[in-house]
Amino acid sequence: DFSIQGDQREGITLSDFMYAANRSGTTDKVITLAFSHRLSRLQVTYTPEAGEALSGVTIQRAKATANINLGTGTANTLGATSDIRMYNDGGTFTAVIPAQDRDADGTFLTLLFADGTKRTTPLRQRKNSLRGILP
Repeated sequence: DFSIQGDQREGITLSDFMYAANRSGTTDKVITLAFSHRLSRLQVTYTPEAGEALSGVTIQRAKATANINLGTGTANTLGATSDIRMYNDGGTFTAVIPAQDRDADGTFLTLLFADGTKRTTPLRQRKNSLRGILP
């Protein structure tokens, strides 16, 4: 099982999972591997109102653990949910999470502003295989 970092404010690299498979068999030659990401990158871009300064974004109740089949590269989420604090990449907030289904059942994102206020955002409709889809 592979778990992402719950606090990704310092960066997303420790939460990324790269996969490649040797389909050539055993050889004494150089084998070229084509790596691919097995998790999803979720990005949030917010245009502030006059006088606002967004300082953080948290994904609420995301599944943070995936079982990754090392033979196929298939990732399936499992376990409990937790909140994921996103990395601020020059005003675009980014996190790496396992792909997952989400119901429109309450708060999806919490936006934290520099003055200490918070604003919550719901997911407006059910999303199957959430992969960077925002309201």
